[in-house]
Amino acid sequence: MLDILVGSPRKPACNFKISIINMEGIIFDIKRFAIHDGPGIRQTVFFKGCPLSCWWCHNPESRNPKIEVYDLGVCEQNDIRKSNVVGRTISVDDLMENILRDRIFYEHSGGGVTFSGGEPSMQFDFLHEMLSQSKAENIHTALDTTGFIKASKMKTLQDKTDLFLYDIKHLDDGVHKMHTGVSNKLILDNLEMLNEGGSRIFIRFPLIPGVNDSEKDLTLLAEYIYKLENVEQINLLPYHKLGNAKNARFSLGKSRNFTTVPAEEDLVSVRRILSSSQKPVITGG
Repeated sequence: MLDILVGSPRKPACNFKISIINMEGIIFDIKRFAIHDGPGIRQTVFFKGCPLSCWWCHNPESRNPKIEVYDLGVCEQNDIRKSNVVGRTISVDDLMENILRDRIFYEHSGGGVTFSGGEPSMQFDFLHEMLSQSKAENIHTALDTTGFIKASKMKTLQDKTDLFLYDIKHLDDGVHKMHTGVSNKLILDNLEMLNEGGSRIFIRFPLIPGVNDSEKDLTLLAEYIYKLENVEQINLLPYHKLGNAKNARFSLGKSRNFTTVPAEEDLVSVRRILSSSQKPVITGG
């Protein structure tokens, strides 16, 4: 699953400052040559751990902050039960070495590194160190976040982050709690703080049938985003079923496999409503 062992591990690909305290974090995937997690060609690093429990989650393996082993069943050919390990420990230095191997692609495409999850800020010290070292190497940094993080910590990350990929699920606090397990008050407060501080922001909006796709909900969202001058675009993320099989493996009781996937004609209407925010609306990303 992990795309980490690129080239010889004995010979560093780049010269970068070795961290004085080489702390470690837990990740569950690295996607190289990513083109949907911020501008240009990027590496996206997926951190383990998430404080939300979204019913539609397509990365349920990200929720538990610890390394997990899940059962794949018995192989019919040899009658041996197999399992898969999700997550691995990696040091700041090893992860930086991996990121810097693709520096030439970042430079030619305007790309960089994106830290995603899960919620990367659950491993705050590790994330902060990765952002700091990436910035020291002049690597463009993006943070894909739920926004559910203490304001003081978000403020600390703000100076190290070039672009926030910021999730907004629902503006109604009660509906948000029902479907994610947490209030949206902190999320919205942090978004407004980042906006006031001049941060670059892309809103990521997962479109979930029957949850946040009504004309009323979409209109309220567009009106809210209209007021945020530093939001540059809205990435519309239609619900898909790719996470359904994984939900069963990880025994997520509150996960719900929605049966309806938004049709293209529905997306046309959604994009039209969200465009009233005066921000570009891009499907995917």
